[in-house]
Amino acid sequence: MPHVQHLYLFSRPTDGEDQQLRALLSETIGATPKVSITDTPQGRLYSYPTERSVSETGLRRELLTRLIPWGRTTHSAFYLPSTSATAEITHVAFDLDGTLTTTELLPELARLSGRSEEMTALTEAAMAGATPFRKSFMHRTELLRGLSREALHSVIRSITLPTDTTLLLRELSLPTAIVTGAYQPFVEDICERVGLSAFVGSAVRYTADGDFDGLDPEGIIDAEGKRAFLEEWTAGALASTLYTGDGANDLDALAAVGHALFYTAQHGDLRGLVHQILSADLPPLFPTTR
Repeated sequence: MPHVQHLYLFSRPTDGEDQQLRALLSETIGATPKVSITDTPQGRLYSYPTERSVSETGLRRELLTRLIPWGRTTHSAFYLPSTSATAEITHVAFDLDGTLTTTELLPELARLSGRSEEMTALTEAAMAGATPFRKSFMHRTELLRGLSREALHSVIRSITLPTDTTLLLRELSLPTAIVTGAYQPFVEDICERVGLSAFVGSAVRYTADGDFDGLDPEGIIDAEGKRAFLEEWTAGALASTLYTGDGANDLDALAAVGHALFYTAQHGDLRGLVHQILSADLPPLFPTTR
């Protein structure tokens, strides 16, 4: 007997988007019978059977590899629970740039050095998975070398979180972390603002004169680094962890956790989506999975 898995889209897609999504699911999963569709007040649920012999983690990874570029193009938010995600959620974690913030750090820093257009193009290619994250991150960071420490931190302080997002991070009663490849000083600043102590970010270096000197290659947090942090932070409780991210660097984490939420800040209402998942308020999804 096959497993039934679910993809919950927090919107009603256009006819064109719906056709794209059905084709994507069928091509990835080879679903027979066809994917079943259920409309709810909040959005649309796609349910699909998979054979028990298929590795669910591998399937979720392949599916997310295709879904992430689709979600970024359509500005969609979707929730992908695993078939083992039947227990209450115990941990909540978020990516930072483009997920919690509507403004991304590197493009803002690039404005100071007159490399804004180049930075934006490189960032979008990396987020969509068209360029390997580590290679792209090092390249983008090179564009910023020589900025003063004060200039870097001034831009960091200027980036704000949406009001509802700040409220969400402060009101969550579960263990909560920010898990990102963004520069560690940026992550530290955001965590201090919202009162979080659990986080990971990419280590940076400064020259003796205090200028920005790029990344510490040994301290870059890539997709595997995010997954490894979650494994350690949750003490292996990935099946009961909700992780939210918006790019290819989130792929390993999203595929590994029991509760994967793809969300870009352009979508809006992160607080509402997270609370719907935490409260199991997504009929008829949860009655079939919990």
